[in-house]
Amino acid sequence: MNLESRMRYTLPECRPTIRARAGFASVVSIALLSLVGCSSLPGTPGSGYSVGRAERLFEAGDYDAAASGWIALANGVTGEQRDEYLLRAAESWLADGDRLRATAALGQVTTPPAPTLANDYYLGLGEVGAFDRDPLAAEQALSRTDPQRFTLAQRARADAVRGQILFLRNDPAGAVQLLVRRELWLGSELEIVRNDQLIWAGLLVADPDLMQAALQGTSDADVGGWLALGILASNTTNNAMDRGVVAWQRNYPGHPALRSVVRGFAPEIATGGIEPEHIALLLPLSGRAGAFGSTIRDGVISHYLARYSSMLNAPEIRVYDLAEKEPVVAYEQAVLEGADLIIGPVLRPSVDALAAYTGPRVPTNLLTYPSITENYSSDMYAFGLAPEDEARAAAVQAFEEGHRRAVALLPTGSRGERLLIAFNEQFTALGGAVLSYENFVPEAADHSNEIER
Repeated sequence: MNLESRMRYTLPECRPTIRARAGFASVVSIALLSLVGCSSLPGTPGSGYSVGRAERLFEAGDYDAAASGWIALANGVTGEQRDEYLLRAAESWLADGDRLRATAALGQVTTPPAPTLANDYYLGLGEVGAFDRDPLAAEQALSRTDPQRFTLAQRARADAVRGQILFLRNDPAGAVQLLVRRELWLGSELEIVRNDQLIWAGLLVADPDLMQAALQGTSDADVGGWLALGILASNTTNNAMDRGVVAWQRNYPGHPALRSVVRGFAPEIATGGIEPEHIALLLPLSGRAGAFGSTIRDGVISHYLARYSSMLNAPEIRVYDLAEKEPVVAYEQAVLEGADLIIGPVLRPSVDALAAYTGPRVPTNLLTYPSITENYSSDMYAFGLAPEDEARAAAVQAFEEGHRRAVALLPTGSRGERLLIAFNEQFTALGGAVLSYENFVPEAADHSNEIER
């Protein structure tokens, strides 16, 4: 999936196709979450609009409908109030990416506007200048505003225009830094997402060399993460982009881009479902569990050969024997040697050791559930039956093999109690009977007494 296709997951469908290196004006219109032509012109004073309804539509992100409401309201009043409604309509259409209607609304405002409306008027002209990729016009419009009288909403609008001007002036680091700081003035999740999209739109058309130089000169993790993501988008495509984003996530955990922009590239990235380049298997290949681990290894390799036999870019597989290495030692070695997906371990003590590990991680597919399933890393995925399901499966197999009476040997604690309940329910439902049970301490070396009892 190329970058153009990935963008379709984040942006509305009522817009023309874009390309990553498109003109800034068109990309900014996308960042504002719509384009010309999404809706028809608005209604009349009798259309049922009110100030409250128009404001709610704007807050909900239905900008075209909000603009229609403000125009309908403007049609029923005169003077300064009409100018105010026209300015609110222009703001809504600019948020919707509809430059033509916004400009038409601004053109109907009394010139010069009343002092109480001057900031909104010149902010609208500044947004049009940024939309037209004309930094000089945008700067001249902003210069006529009075920042001392800005509301929080007006401050946010002004910073959005300044950020776009910085992108147009080839200062991506300054633009990102300003727009990241702009989030402080935003009051809703929708506004924050739009701010993320505004940053992303600027990065898509920024010079990669300038972004690289800016990345090397910043110590701000949020700014650096945005710049690194922009560099990645400019230099990679298709599956390489997917892999690059996964690596980017490891370098910038918790970055703001994860909440909206990265999620929109492709569904596979959000779930980790991409093709790895280096797979590590952590399995016991010798000792008492050697046969078990070898069976899993052979199954993975068999699938690998069937899937990748005709592919030039098939991932590399390395196997680490947990009979010879402690699980954490083997895990750290696999990460150090470049693994971007780890499969295993399978034995519960090894799984528990990795679930408690707090060092550097890559996506890991554990082949057994940890004893404690809460609070282990979000990039670890447990694959296997829940203990209760294993107990029910054992009951079914025992009954199918002709056994009708059973005794149970269970670990101490709540887990053992859950196992006994699940086994007993399944076995008695089939017609069997559990005659007795004994508990044992899993950590003990000798369980002969419990077995004898």
